[in-house]
Order: sequence, then C-alpha cells, then structure tokens
Amino acid sequence: MRINYNNNPDSSKKVKIFMILFASIFLLVGAFMLYRGITTKDKGVAVTATISRIDVETRISNGERERDYDVYLDYIYNNEKFTNISYPVYTSGMHEGEKLDVKLNPSNPTEFYTSSSDILMGAFFVVFSLIFIIILLKAKPNNSEDLHDSNDLSSY
Repeated sequence: MRINYNNNPDSSKKVKIFMILFASIFLLVGAFMLYRGITTKDKGVAVTATISRIDVETRISNGERERDYDVYLDYIYNNEKFTNISYPVYTSGMHEGEKLDVKLNPSNPTEFYTSSSDILMGAFFVVFSLIFIIILLKAKPNNSEDLHDSNDLSSY
C-alpha cells in the first residue's frame, strides 16, 4: 500500500512557480538598480562638501536601543552656497566639520548620486536571485511512489 503525503500533487508545482516569480521580481529590481548605478556613475558633478551637522535620534525598539543618523552638508556649486542639505548616507566615524567628496545632480544640486551602493546592491540582488532560480529549476518534484506505508517493510 502506498501513501501519498501530499493530498494535492499540483501544490508543489504551484509553490515552485510562485517562488520563481518572487525571485524574478528580485532579479528585475536588482537589474534596475545595477543599470541605474552604472548609468549615473559618471553623470554627477564632483564637489567637496563639509558636514555641517549630524542629528542623532535614539529610540528603544523591542528592548534594544536604535539610532538614526541624519547628515547635513554645506557646499558651493556654480557660485551658489547650499547649506544644511540632507545627505542620504551615514557611515561610522563621520563627524561635523569633515570634508566629503560627493557627486551632485547638475540639474538638481540638492540631489546626490550614490551609484556605488546601487551597483553593489543591484549585483547582490541579481546574483542571489539567479542562484535561487537555478536551484528551484533543478529541484525535483516530490515523488509519492518513493514513500511507503510503514507496514510495508519488504523493501528495507
């Protein structure tokens, strides 16, 4: 007597298809981030900015202390002074008065290009999505004929 532990043999196929679609979404997001990072890499205008202030917000979440850092820069672009412009990146060790080399969007000088992070994250999404999809495509479906009734010990 054979036992089929999977009442719906199509359910594993449905789950596999869903997981491939989910991984494909991550693949597309990663490809977009990679493309955006590569195409904007050389578009920014380099300026030297000074960190004017760093705001730190501390809060308790799930019993743990968490900190959010908001970095603000001062710089001059096209003979115009920009002050306290929010910068989207904080790294450990940043301090007020520190000089940073940043890339601005020339059509909107309060917008910064951070293409290296887009390239790294995009590559990460693409590589791991492809690995996941390949694993799913090579996975064998459940074969209920390999499962035996516990009373059928003749094959052991």
